[in-house]
Amino acid sequence: MCQRVSSGVFSVLFLFILVLQVGYSNLIDPTRPLTYQEAMSKSGSGSAMLLKSIIYGKNHQVAQMGDGFYQLGDKVGGYTIMEIMPSSVMVKGFGKTLTLQLIAQQVRSQ
Repeated sequence: MCQRVSSGVFSVLFLFILVLQVGYSNLIDPTRPLTYQEAMSKSGSGSAMLLKSIIYGKNHQVAQMGDGFYQLGDKVGGYTIMEIMPSSVMVKGFGKTLTLQLIAQQVRSQ
């Protein structure tokens, strides 16, 4: 009899824990730090300034930022593209100069 009661209690506890896990699995921890992508998507012009790739040749350089492709002198997010290098882009605007870097694993050379 004692064995039946303890196995019944165990089964009820197990189901209770399972229901709690399923019910709270969709909640987001408000203290969790934002990932880089989440932070960029929450900022207005930040997503336009997200450097995705660079096409770098001797006579032609193009930077993919946000949803567009840009060359020297183009404006993006209020900044002007000053220089495009093999793994970074220098932009100037709002009284500051920024250097946007590609993540090291993304840089390929031919």
